[in-house]
Amino acid sequence: WSAQWLGDSQNIVATFIGSPASAYQAKTKDQRYHSALVDLGVTVGLSDSLAATARVGVELFRPGYAAQAASVGLKLSF
Repeated sequence: WSAQWLGDSQNIVATFIGSPASAYQAKTKDQRYHSALVDLGVTVGLSDSLAATARVGVELFRPGYAAQAASVGLKLSF
């Protein structure tokens, strides 16, 4: 489970240095959300000195955002 508690959106007003007439405004997004983080992994011993690993991770149910990650690896011990 993951949660973000930053609250309501806000206005940010800025200007470029030396040019006060260049003011602009940006509105941030409402950052409150809840999501599910799921990580799965497996390691298989191929021999006494060699192992293979696979991992996958996802973030689910976060509004307007999707995240996935995967990795595979070999480990040689000597």
